[in-house]
Amino acid sequence: MPLRAWLPLVLSEEVNSAAHHARLTAFPILYVCFRDLVEAGEKHIVPIANEALRNGDHIFSHNVEQLALLCQQAIPILQTLSLEEQIFLSILRDRLAHGFLNGRANSSRKIKVCIGGKIIAKQNNQVELAELSRKFMPNNDLGDLEPLIDKTVPIIVTYASKIADLDVRTEVLTNVLMSNQIMVFDWDTPVGRGSPRHPPKP
Repeated sequence: MPLRAWLPLVLSEEVNSAAHHARLTAFPILYVCFRDLVEAGEKHIVPIANEALRNGDHIFSHNVEQLALLCQQAIPILQTLSLEEQIFLSILRDRLAHGFLNGRANSSRKIKVCIGGKIIAKQNNQVELAELSRKFMPNNDLGDLEPLIDKTVPIIVTYASKIADLDVRTEVLTNVLMSNQIMVFDWDTPVGRGSPRHPPKP
């Protein structure tokens, strides 16, 4: 899972130059991972839950809904960033991951952002995107990301703490879904507790 690869780099407390550079590089990539996680929940997982409910499979619908709620835990991270900051991090991520800006030859391009807890595609022209890059990276150096990282990391830490105690390994979640047992996460506490509870089927 991409989050498992990039999250430790951003939260690392190491102070050497290599760790610092890794943190700066990982941050925009991690942002897009969180954005994609939220989008997956609303675009792919929620419809599955709704379809299962229409078919009368209430346990499966409930369990899939719990997975959608798991995805939604990343929304506060995205909402910490302004619309402009989200757009900037998206184009920077493309440059870091691919070495170029996808759609750069076009006069405009759509970039996904989180507004009101929903992921939408916003049309931006290339002049606007260039201006955002200059605004948030005036020195054209990854070190310019520090203010964005500093304001976002506390929210990421809260997310990491909440998820840390939940047993969300793929094999565990798959087993619960396939065995038709009930999955229950405690979303009302500041920190998640334990693994999914699977009471015996009645």
